[in-house]
Amino acid sequence: MPKTTKLFLSVTILLGLAYLIAISGLVHVSAQTTWMITVLLGISGLYALPLSFVIARLVKKPLGVWWKVLVVGLVLVLLGSGLGWASSYVPEWLPTGGWTRHEQPPEPLAELVTSLPINVLSGGVYARTAAGSLYLHSCAWGTCGWTKADALPAPSDKGDYWSGTCYGVSQEPNRFVLKPPPPGKVIDTYATRYCGPDYRMDTYFVLLEDSSLWSWGTFWSVYTFMLQIVWAFVGGLLAMIWGAAKK
Repeated sequence: MPKTTKLFLSVTILLGLAYLIAISGLVHVSAQTTWMITVLLGISGLYALPLSFVIARLVKKPLGVWWKVLVVGLVLVLLGSGLGWASSYVPEWLPTGGWTRHEQPPEPLAELVTSLPINVLSGGVYARTAAGSLYLHSCAWGTCGWTKADALPAPSDKGDYWSGTCYGVSQEPNRFVLKPPPPGKVIDTYATRYCGPDYRMDTYFVLLEDSSLWSWGTFWSVYTFMLQIVWAFVGGLLAMIWGAAKK
């Protein structure tokens, strides 16, 4: 194995261990720090590690005739762009923050039943007790709390542009997303997706056996896609420079 590949393999393993420690809660680490670890993990594990191995095997100087130089350069640009694009998904798919605990309900809860559209400023979730009482936990402009409800809300107007309807993508939240370890024994879960003009939010709720309500969410916007394009471009450029600089 090439020395550079061994180096990036060691770095990837260390970053992976650091991420597991951060996400497990054994050590208190901010969400920003955990996110930075996932960025470095993606760069090291999905970009630098495989690219270093390919360059060590592919780039043998002198390359000789001009067309070999062009072919190797093209391969490195395409490979670097693909690996750069792939590594940009690591901080998007790996959880970078823990569950958020909400206010304790006035009565013990048995299940979560539905939610109000959850956007960047407001939203809520309905829960029912074993006796059938219905409660709503809602947030608006940073203020949250529980209120007793008489009935579940009517379905939102799907024709309304601001109703949270997703156009062109699934209305259902991503079931396969990796979530942080739950903070206790889970008795019920609920997930919802809200779509804005240029973004979408997936919010996941868990109800624990002590009746505490927790939530965790993911956020995607068109700027995420633009950033992935930048990662692909920079990845291809760096791969070409790396190959040219190899002795």
